[in-house]
Amino acid sequence: MPARTNSNAPQFDGQAHSLRRFFQDFEYLAQLVGLNDQQKKEEITRYIDVPSALLWQREPAYIDPGKTFEDFKTAITILYPGASIEDTYRFTDLDELILNAQAQGIRSTGEFGAYYRHFKGIVDQLIINDRIGKREIQDKFLKGLPTEVAAKTIFRLQIRFPNQHV
Repeated sequence: MPARTNSNAPQFDGQAHSLRRFFQDFEYLAQLVGLNDQQKKEEITRYIDVPSALLWQREPAYIDPGKTFEDFKTAITILYPGASIEDTYRFTDLDELILNAQAQGIRSTGEFGAYYRHFKGIVDQLIINDRIGKREIQDKFLKGLPTEVAAKTIFRLQIRFPNQHV
């Protein structure tokens, strides 16, 4: 395993949204060198700050050699609300994206693409968790667009799909 300061070492900034990626990066390296579950639990704490390492090392899933690395990851994920796949995005994240888009505006195709990708990422997760409906998605998407762009989009959709409610 690389040293903590090595550029190839997995990085964790302490934020819930980056925990899954940190675990993925760590597990990739651990698999390459053939670490077992106990070794993974011991090694992973080398890549985080000292207070977090002390916290993680006190987890029963860390201490108990009978617990797997998956058990340990589950226990650690609970410590970081928003880190689980189900919590990646919340409805408030969608509202925040829309408010930011309204405030900053969308002035280019690049900005529109960025808005669309971010919107889609949030909405896909909300759909998986059954937290948003199709009609609401359409309404929310248009809310983030500048008024004139939203109006032109609705007009174009009405022409293309005259039998659909837009």
